[in-house]
Amino acid sequence: MRVVVNSSAGRTLTDIRWHDPHFRTGYDKWLAYGQAKTANALFAVQLDALGHIDGVRAFALHPGKIITGLQREMTLHEQIERGWVDEHGTVIGADFKTSSQGAATGLWAATSPLLDRPSAPAAAHVRHRRG
Repeated sequence: MRVVVNSSAGRTLTDIRWHDPHFRTGYDKWLAYGQAKTANALFAVQLDALGHIDGVRAFALHPGKIITGLQREMTLHEQIERGWVDEHGTVIGADFKTSSQGAATGLWAATSPLLDRPSAPAAAHVRHRRG
């Protein structure tokens, strides 16, 4: 059995905030996002460690930079400031993938025989050529 968990480069924004995991003393959307992605990655690592002996493998993946529904919580101005889109909302950020390209990473991690090896990596990322 294989379990695939979506994480993100956002996991580098923060570790688990054990002193206030529910952000009761001040909410920050980016720290919350980072903590959620850190938790996803840690879950996959622990599940893989515990389930490996029973044939359960778990992988955390970063599907790449994708404009998704998560941006609905951001203003156009915030997205422009980050260099993700132009004033018309058109994606201009370097290395952004389409939703289909991002989904391909998860499909690969769920189905690739390369991850059947005992020494398979704990994370996967599929690169796509723009075409």
